[in-house]
Amino acid sequence: MSRRQQGLPVAPNHSFLFGHLRSLKSVLSRLPPDVHFQQAIAEIAREHFSETGVFYLDLWPLSELWLVVVSPKVATQVTQSNLKIAYDRPKMIQRFVLPITGGPSLLDLDKKDWKPWRAIFNKGFRGDLMYSLVPHIVEEVQVFSNTLRGLAQKNEMAFLDPITLRFKIDVIGKTVLNAKINAQMGYNIIADTFLDQTQ
Repeated sequence: MSRRQQGLPVAPNHSFLFGHLRSLKSVLSRLPPDVHFQQAIAEIAREHFSETGVFYLDLWPLSELWLVVVSPKVATQVTQSNLKIAYDRPKMIQRFVLPITGGPSLLDLDKKDWKPWRAIFNKGFRGDLMYSLVPHIVEEVQVFSNTLRGLAQKNEMAFLDPITLRFKIDVIGKTVLNAKINAQMGYNIIADTFLDQTQ
């Protein structure tokens, strides 16, 4: 019995051989070229699942079955109310972050292993400490916004991914390492090595 026959929300136009890949390609063909594939998923959600806020998407053979959640209410139920999901990270996350982290990390540890490490890092999230970091974050936001304004004035298509990643690296560098990395301003060995690794 298929998921649809069980009454579960499944993205339309499923193929036994290709899952939803052809359907996803069809939605992508209606969008601007070079748009991120997640925009197609957002379009499917908007067109077919605005009421439920959740649906299954089969990306076989590229990936495992996805449960796409676009409703904040459902997201809260899934991640906080469902103890099995809240305590155990999906194996797909571990496979995804392994090439970046090189091993277990706070992103992919199950709760029993995650909890002691999170307790160690709790001190870093104290309100007074976070408040003291605001001026440094604002400084990096100003560089980021100036970059975006410059791109807007050129009136050319630009990839936001590398710009945003460099912004995040600068914020993390200042708040975690207390170092001015200047990844947004050009080449930086730490930032560029990290960005190469994530490719």
